[in-house]
Amino acid sequence: MLAAKCLRCFREGVRGRVFQGIERSGYFDQLSALCRKAHSLHRTSAVEFKLAAQKSMREIILELGAEGGSITLYGTRGSDGLRKYHLARNSVALHDQLQGDLPDEEPTSESKKVGSLAKAMALLGNYPSWYKLVPLEVHQDFANRFIQEVSKLGGQAYAARWRERLGVSPSRLEGKSKGNSRSSGLLEQMAATKVRTLYERYLELVRLEVEEFGVKATEVRHLIGRLGEFYCALAVEGSLASTANQHGFDVIAKSGRKISVKATAQKTGFVAISSSTAGLADDLMVIGYDAGELSVIFYGDIQLALDAARHYPEKLKYELDISTARSLVSAPLP
Repeated sequence: MLAAKCLRCFREGVRGRVFQGIERSGYFDQLSALCRKAHSLHRTSAVEFKLAAQKSMREIILELGAEGGSITLYGTRGSDGLRKYHLARNSVALHDQLQGDLPDEEPTSESKKVGSLAKAMALLGNYPSWYKLVPLEVHQDFANRFIQEVSKLGGQAYAARWRERLGVSPSRLEGKSKGNSRSSGLLEQMAATKVRTLYERYLELVRLEVEEFGVKATEVRHLIGRLGEFYCALAVEGSLASTANQHGFDVIAKSGRKISVKATAQKTGFVAISSSTAGLADDLMVIGYDAGELSVIFYGDIQLALDAARHYPEKLKYELDISTARSLVSAPLP
């Protein structure tokens, strides 16, 4: 069995360190063939193991195709769950067709690795018309982000083509839900007239639970979660999402930007962000509750937070450490 073989690797030391990282990243099963081959031949070095392990953790984030070549953006996760990006170009056929008209370009090339999606987008920017190419494969957690970028660069016509190719509906991209009109109207009215009152009442209720009844703040997370949404709406002079339990975001700022709110009473640990809906929010606000008071731990572009978070595609989530969130540069509040 793979588990038994890899446990033996753990005990051997050097190879164990390689496999421990893979296990934490959720790629344990993907090394089955590698492990069996290594133990049958007994000649795979620790370096070869590490290289093979890194290769197995590489994912296609975006693959674009056209006649004569392709451009692929890869993401490689380390044992800490963080992702690095690099761009690979393969234009062998195109190069051959041009009969050497591109003397300064190699048919294939790979860029250096960068640590954020924003920097990865900058790599794509070296090919200004990339959005006109055919999307052959897009990682499901990044589809919305790329379609938004395509819409900015090429307009709605190109965005529609990408949505059709990838099977992403406009309603999902825009974060619309099928809430009934009665609840939508109620929440819109609430955002305009009652947020301050509800914030104060929820805060009083949390304080009562914690200070009078001795309940741990971490055990009333549902109350603190809702309290955080009210706090955020007041802080950005915005409104609550028009539908209760809106997927992807909770508050709409006065500027129109959609904000995902994460409120927690934890001092350490992490906040979880759903990878399936992260692309629906523009910003993230992480709020801390301590001794009856709330404060902003981080507020800014959600992609900045995702780039600093561990990503577990198999669990459809990111994990952003609270200590990491504190170290990120926050945007100014209105």
